[in-house]
Amino acid sequence: MKYVITGGACTGKTTMINELKRRGYQIVGESARIIIDSEQVHEKMNPAYDGVYPWTDNHAFQLLVVKLQKMLEDDIVNREFKHNFLDRSLVDGIAYAKIWKTEEVEGLREEIAKARYTTIFFLEQLGFYNMDEQRQESELVNREVHDKLFEIYTELGFDVVRVPPLPIDERVEFVLERVKNGKEKETLS
Repeated sequence: MKYVITGGACTGKTTMINELKRRGYQIVGESARIIIDSEQVHEKMNPAYDGVYPWTDNHAFQLLVVKLQKMLEDDIVNREFKHNFLDRSLVDGIAYAKIWKTEEVEGLREEIAKARYTTIFFLEQLGFYNMDEQRQESELVNREVHDKLFEIYTELGFDVVRVPPLPIDERVEFVLERVKNGKEKETLS
């Protein structure tokens, strides 16, 4: 089963994913951050290289994200873990396309339908926002992204569970309790 951990930036997604991994669960890291990190390394090694970023060419960036996300998700499907936690999903690309006013990646909705996400755990904002080398959206844009993500997941009919802003151990227990009690349901088969 694939459980998505999502929400705007600075909601604790990566912290939660890392804690789930520490507890022995199979995880998939955030594709967008992996690509941004990789592009920044290429730029540092070759100053003439112009990286592909969401703030320079969102559509080209989303193409890379979708390709990597599909590859990472396909990889976990081929393993035999019962519970797989994803830091974001293919669905997030729709929200970002709407925010950045670019066209959706062709075939994305079809790929989402095939992805078979079990439950979406939507992390509520923690009350602070920090920009960094990978996170360059303003706090206002981040709030818009956060709201748009919830809207898109709900619009597409996913089972969305709001996760309140608790300390990390309590947040992880909140999620695991719902997974262990079978309060998830498969959506978008």
